[in-house]
Amino acid sequence: MPETSLAQLDQIMRLHDGDVNGIPGVTCRVWLVMILEKLVQSGIVRCGSLQALEDECMGFGNEHSASAAVNDQPRPVVRSGVCLSN
Repeated sequence: MPETSLAQLDQIMRLHDGDVNGIPGVTCRVWLVMILEKLVQSGIVRCGSLQALEDECMGFGNEHSASAAVNDQPRPVVRSGVCLSN
């Protein structure tokens, strides 16, 4: 991500700070999808399908759940195969 986008990223990620606990049914996953939608709309995240990204993340999480359960370090970091990187 270009450094020039960091302020915009921060602003978008804080968008619901004041009301997040008052949003019915909000969970970490729901909050993340709401924020990702805003990041896609702003062009910071380039992803054609948030559902495909969620599916990719779930697969990654399932693949690495055993090592996460025993806190293997360092944790793996991967690039998305469904979203474009800058």
